[in-house]
Amino acid sequence: MAELGVKRIIATGAVGSLSAEFFEHYHKRSNVETTFMAIKTKFGDTLKSKNEVAQVNEL
Repeated sequence: MAELGVKRIIATGAVGSLSAEFFEHYHKRSNVETTFMAIKTKFGDTLKSKNEVAQVNEL
């Protein structure tokens, strides 16, 4: 990689030192982000209603 002029940002072996707890948390976050992306893709990313009750009904 160095011969191509690419500089590493994360030191080699750093991923192996991350804990299982980190990956479990990250996986949950990934699932939430995927779910919201699916909702926004299907319904759009804006609500037209102004009050909270109408927004819940709109979803």
